[in-house]
Amino acid sequence: MLNPIRVISLDRTPQRFTDFQKFNSQLPIQRVSACEGGELKKEEYVEAGIFSCDLEYSVGAMGIAVSHIRLWQEAVSESSVRHIAEDDAIIRNDFYQIFAEADATLKEWDILLWGYNDDWPVGLSSYFNAVVSLEGKTRSQNFLRENYSVFQQEKKKPALLPLVSVAGIGLYSISPQGARKLLDKCLPLTQHNAKYAKDTSVPWFNTGIDVEMSRHYEDMNAYLSFPPIALMVNDMENSTIRGKNIFKEE
Repeated sequence: MLNPIRVISLDRTPQRFTDFQKFNSQLPIQRVSACEGGELKKEEYVEAGIFSCDLEYSVGAMGIAVSHIRLWQEAVSESSVRHIAEDDAIIRNDFYQIFAEADATLKEWDILLWGYNDDWPVGLSSYFNAVVSLEGKTRSQNFLRENYSVFQQEKKKPALLPLVSVAGIGLYSISPQGARKLLDKCLPLTQHNAKYAKDTSVPWFNTGIDVEMSRHYEDMNAYLSFPPIALMVNDMENSTIRGKNIFKEE
Protein backbone atom coordinates (compact mmCIF):
# COMPACT_ATOMS: atom_id res chain seq x y z
CA MET A 1 0.00 0.00 0.00
CA LEU A 2 1.43 3.35 -1.06
CA ASN A 3 2.16 6.04 1.50
CA PRO A 4 -0.41 8.72 0.52
CA ILE A 5 0.42 12.31 -0.29
CA ARG A 6 -0.72 14.47 2.65
CA VAL A 7 -2.53 17.49 1.21
CA ILE A 8 -2.76 20.52 3.48
CA SER A 9 -6.08 22.29 2.89
CA LEU A 10 -8.32 24.59 4.89
CA ASP A 11 -11.72 23.27 5.98
CA ARG A 12 -13.39 26.51 4.93
CA THR A 13 -12.14 26.36 1.32
CA PRO A 14 -13.35 22.90 0.21
CA GLN A 15 -13.26 23.81 -3.50
CA ARG A 16 -9.46 23.95 -3.41
CA PHE A 17 -9.25 20.32 -2.29
CA THR A 18 -11.93 19.33 -4.80
CA ASP A 19 -9.79 20.88 -7.54
CA PHE A 20 -6.72 19.07 -6.20
CA GLN A 21 -8.57 15.75 -6.40
CA LYS A 22 -9.61 16.51 -9.98
CA PHE A 23 -6.11 17.42 -11.08
CA ASN A 24 -4.44 14.49 -9.26
CA SER A 25 -7.00 11.73 -9.60
CA GLN A 26 -4.37 9.05 -10.36
CA LEU A 27 -2.55 9.42 -7.03
CA PRO A 28 -3.38 8.25 -3.48
CA ILE A 29 -3.96 11.33 -1.34
CA GLN A 30 -5.01 12.11 2.20
CA ARG A 31 -6.46 15.47 3.14
CA VAL A 32 -4.99 17.14 6.21
CA SER A 33 -6.92 20.02 7.77
CA ALA A 34 -4.76 23.14 7.63
CA CYS A 35 -4.31 25.17 10.78
CA GLU A 36 -6.41 28.35 10.82
CA GLY A 37 -3.87 31.05 11.48
CA GLY A 38 -6.53 33.52 12.56
CA GLU A 39 -7.56 31.19 15.40
CA LEU A 40 -4.07 30.63 16.79
CA LYS A 41 -3.20 31.96 20.21
CA LYS A 42 0.37 33.01 19.57
CA GLU A 43 1.32 32.99 23.24
CA GLU A 44 0.53 29.27 23.47
CA TYR A 45 2.88 28.53 20.56
CA VAL A 46 5.56 30.72 22.12
CA GLU A 47 5.24 28.75 25.34
CA ALA A 48 5.41 25.47 23.38
CA GLY A 49 8.64 26.55 21.68
CA ILE A 50 7.13 26.76 18.17
CA PHE A 51 7.24 30.56 17.78
CA SER A 52 9.63 33.11 19.22
CA CYS A 53 7.94 35.98 21.01
CA ASP A 54 9.14 38.45 18.34
CA LEU A 55 7.90 36.45 15.32
CA GLU A 56 6.08 38.75 12.88
CA TYR A 57 4.65 36.28 10.36
CA SER A 58 1.16 37.13 9.11
CA VAL A 59 -1.57 35.01 10.69
CA GLY A 60 -1.85 33.11 7.40
CA ALA A 61 1.88 32.36 7.39
CA MET A 62 1.70 31.21 11.01
CA GLY A 63 -1.12 28.82 10.14
CA ILE A 64 0.81 27.37 7.20
CA ALA A 65 3.93 26.97 9.35
CA VAL A 66 2.04 25.08 12.05
CA SER A 67 0.40 22.85 9.43
CA HIS A 68 3.78 21.74 8.06
CA ILE A 69 5.41 21.46 11.49
CA ARG A 70 2.66 19.11 12.67
CA LEU A 71 3.42 16.77 9.77
CA TRP A 72 7.15 16.87 10.54
CA GLN A 73 6.35 15.90 14.12
CA GLU A 74 4.20 13.06 12.81
CA ALA A 75 7.03 11.85 10.55
CA VAL A 76 9.32 11.70 13.59
CA SER A 77 6.83 10.08 15.97
CA GLU A 78 5.80 7.43 13.43
CA SER A 79 9.31 7.06 11.95
CA SER A 80 7.83 7.29 8.47
CA VAL A 81 8.40 9.34 5.31
CA ARG A 82 5.84 12.04 4.65
CA HIS A 83 4.94 13.27 1.17
CA ILE A 84 3.49 16.74 1.78
CA ALA A 85 1.61 18.88 -0.75
CA GLU A 86 -0.18 22.18 -0.69
CA ASP A 87 -3.60 22.17 -2.30
CA ASP A 88 -2.71 24.00 -5.52
CA ALA A 89 -0.19 21.39 -6.73
CA ILE A 90 -0.47 19.50 -10.02
CA ILE A 91 1.65 16.34 -9.73
CA ARG A 92 2.98 13.98 -12.37
CA ASN A 93 1.31 10.57 -12.44
CA ASP A 94 4.66 8.78 -12.11
CA PHE A 95 5.52 10.46 -8.80
CA TYR A 96 5.83 7.22 -6.83
CA GLN A 97 8.08 5.59 -9.41
CA ILE A 98 10.38 8.63 -9.38
CA PHE A 99 10.38 8.73 -5.57
CA ALA A 100 11.20 5.01 -5.29
CA GLU A 101 14.19 5.43 -7.61
CA ALA A 102 15.43 8.45 -5.64
CA ASP A 103 14.97 6.67 -2.31
CA ALA A 104 16.99 3.70 -3.55
CA THR A 105 19.77 5.83 -5.03
CA LEU A 106 20.38 8.66 -2.56
CA LYS A 107 22.18 8.03 0.72
CA GLU A 108 20.47 9.21 3.90
CA TRP A 109 18.44 11.91 2.19
CA ASP A 110 16.59 14.39 4.41
CA ILE A 111 14.24 16.25 2.09
CA LEU A 112 13.38 16.07 -1.62
CA LEU A 113 11.77 19.14 -3.21
CA TRP A 114 9.53 18.07 -6.11
CA GLY A 115 7.51 21.27 -6.66
CA TYR A 116 8.58 24.84 -5.96
CA ASN A 117 8.01 28.43 -7.09
CA ASP A 118 9.21 29.06 -10.63
CA ASP A 119 9.11 32.84 -10.25
CA TRP A 120 12.06 32.86 -7.82
CA PRO A 121 15.69 31.75 -8.41
CA VAL A 122 16.83 28.35 -7.17
CA GLY A 123 20.25 27.99 -5.54
CA LEU A 124 22.27 24.80 -6.12
CA SER A 125 25.49 23.63 -4.51
CA SER A 126 28.60 23.68 -6.69
CA TYR A 127 32.36 23.26 -6.16
CA PHE A 128 34.21 25.08 -3.34
CA ASN A 129 30.92 25.91 -1.57
CA ALA A 130 29.82 28.11 -4.46
CA VAL A 131 26.11 28.59 -5.11
CA VAL A 132 24.87 28.65 -8.69
CA SER A 133 21.38 29.86 -9.51
CA LEU A 134 18.83 28.93 -12.12
CA GLU A 135 15.44 30.31 -12.97
CA GLY A 136 12.39 28.62 -14.38
CA LYS A 137 9.71 29.90 -16.70
CA THR A 138 6.44 30.91 -15.14
CA ARG A 139 3.31 29.54 -16.80
CA SER A 140 -0.08 31.21 -16.47
CA GLN A 141 -2.82 29.67 -14.34
CA ASN A 142 -4.97 29.14 -17.43
CA PHE A 143 -2.14 27.40 -19.28
CA LEU A 144 -1.64 24.97 -16.39
CA ARG A 145 -5.34 24.29 -15.98
CA GLU A 146 -5.74 23.60 -19.70
CA ASN A 147 -2.58 21.50 -20.10
CA TYR A 148 -2.21 19.74 -16.77
CA SER A 149 -2.91 16.27 -18.20
CA VAL A 150 -0.07 16.69 -20.72
CA PHE A 151 2.32 17.58 -17.89
CA GLN A 152 1.15 14.66 -15.74
CA GLN A 153 1.88 12.17 -18.51
CA GLU A 154 5.43 13.47 -18.98
CA LYS A 155 8.06 10.70 -18.79
CA LYS A 156 11.25 12.78 -18.79
CA LYS A 157 13.33 11.59 -15.85
CA PRO A 158 14.27 14.50 -13.57
CA ALA A 159 17.71 15.07 -12.09
CA LEU A 160 18.04 15.41 -8.33
CA LEU A 161 20.42 18.27 -7.58
CA PRO A 162 22.02 19.30 -4.25
CA LEU A 163 19.87 22.13 -2.94
CA VAL A 164 20.88 25.35 -1.22
CA SER A 165 17.93 27.70 -1.69
CA VAL A 166 14.41 27.63 -3.10
CA ALA A 167 11.05 29.32 -2.53
CA GLY A 168 7.83 27.39 -2.19
CA ILE A 169 6.97 23.96 -0.80
CA GLY A 170 4.24 22.82 -3.18
CA LEU A 171 5.31 19.17 -2.92
CA TYR A 172 8.15 17.61 -0.96
CA SER A 173 9.10 14.34 0.66
CA ILE A 174 10.68 14.40 4.09
CA SER A 175 12.35 11.53 5.91
CA PRO A 176 12.07 11.04 9.68
CA GLN A 177 15.66 12.21 10.19
CA GLY A 178 15.04 15.18 7.89
CA ALA A 179 11.96 16.11 9.88
CA ARG A 180 13.95 15.91 13.11
CA LYS A 181 16.65 18.16 11.65
CA LEU A 182 14.10 20.77 10.54
CA LEU A 183 12.39 20.74 13.91
CA ASP A 184 15.74 21.24 15.64
CA LYS A 185 16.94 23.92 13.21
CA CYS A 186 13.73 25.91 12.66
CA LEU A 187 12.14 26.02 16.11
CA PRO A 188 11.36 28.32 17.63
CA LEU A 189 10.63 30.29 14.45
CA THR A 190 12.60 33.52 14.78
CA GLN A 191 12.36 35.09 11.31
CA HIS A 192 16.08 35.30 10.54
CA ASN A 193 16.76 36.23 6.91
CA ALA A 194 17.71 33.62 4.31
CA LYS A 195 20.23 34.04 1.46
CA TYR A 196 19.07 35.16 -1.96
CA ALA A 197 20.26 32.58 -4.50
CA LYS A 198 21.36 35.00 -7.23
CA ASP A 199 23.54 36.93 -4.77
CA THR A 200 24.09 35.21 -1.42
CA SER A 201 25.24 38.50 0.14
CA VAL A 202 21.70 39.83 -0.30
CA PRO A 203 19.25 39.04 2.55
CA TRP A 204 15.97 37.33 1.71
CA PHE A 205 13.31 38.51 4.14
CA ASN A 206 11.79 35.62 6.08
CA THR A 207 8.01 35.87 5.60
CA GLY A 208 7.05 32.20 5.83
CA ILE A 209 8.03 28.63 6.61
CA ASP A 210 9.39 27.97 3.10
CA VAL A 211 11.96 30.75 3.59
CA GLU A 212 12.83 29.40 7.03
CA MET A 213 13.31 25.91 5.56
CA SER A 214 15.50 27.36 2.82
CA ARG A 215 17.88 28.74 5.44
CA HIS A 216 18.89 25.18 6.33
CA TYR A 217 18.97 23.17 3.09
CA GLU A 218 22.70 23.74 2.60
CA ASP A 219 23.40 21.98 5.91
CA MET A 220 21.12 19.04 5.13
CA ASN A 221 20.95 16.21 2.63
CA ALA A 222 18.48 18.22 0.56
CA TYR A 223 17.79 17.72 -3.13
CA LEU A 224 15.71 19.46 -5.76
CA SER A 225 14.00 17.87 -8.75
CA PHE A 226 14.83 19.51 -12.07
CA PRO A 227 12.67 19.78 -13.96
CA PRO A 228 10.03 19.78 -11.23
CA ILE A 229 7.50 16.96 -11.16
CA ALA A 230 4.87 19.14 -9.51
CA LEU A 231 3.66 22.55 -10.70
CA MET A 232 1.78 25.14 -8.68
CA VAL A 233 -1.33 26.86 -9.99
CA ASN A 234 -0.59 29.79 -7.62
CA ASP A 235 -4.05 31.32 -7.91
CA MET A 236 -3.40 34.63 -6.16
CA GLU A 237 -7.04 35.71 -6.52
CA ASN A 238 -8.23 32.81 -4.38
CA SER A 239 -5.16 32.39 -2.23
CA THR A 240 -5.87 31.77 1.44
CA ILE A 241 -3.04 34.18 2.24
CA ARG A 242 -3.14 36.98 -0.34
CA GLY A 243 -6.45 36.88 -2.17
CA LYS A 244 -10.15 36.85 -1.45
CA ASN A 245 -9.75 34.19 1.22
CA ILE A 246 -7.19 36.17 3.21
CA PHE A 247 -6.95 35.47 6.94
CA LYS A 248 -8.22 38.33 9.05
CA GLU A 249 -5.89 40.03 11.46
CA GLU A 250 -7.29 40.33 14.96
